[in-house]
Amino acid sequence: MTEPSPNTVRLQRLARAYRESGALLAAVELGLFTKLEGGADTEATLSAALGISTLNAERIIIACLGLGLIGRDGDKLHNAPDVDRFLVEGKSTYAGAWMFFTHPDWAKWGRLA
Repeated sequence: MTEPSPNTVRLQRLARAYRESGALLAAVELGLFTKLEGGADTEATLSAALGISTLNAERIIIACLGLGLIGRDGDKLHNAPDVDRFLVEGKSTYAGAWMFFTHPDWAKWGRLA
């Protein structure tokens, strides 16, 4: 049995991982998951609740959908179970602030070389 040829898929994912972190932290900073839990569960109502443009709301919603942070049932959006437990402000299990512990290091990691 021969081994598959190496490809760049894993390396490309690592090179773009900062975008996943950026989308997660932007959603936490905006309170997206909290607003979603609070009833702003369509793209239009979430955009208004976040106070951002429709285009930027669409971008963050698509990113969160792609990362599995939120889901969609028809036109209704909902938090993933882990997001619901740990990233909705006001819950005793809220860990949103913890997500930002490494945020001050971002610029340094970008200049590591």
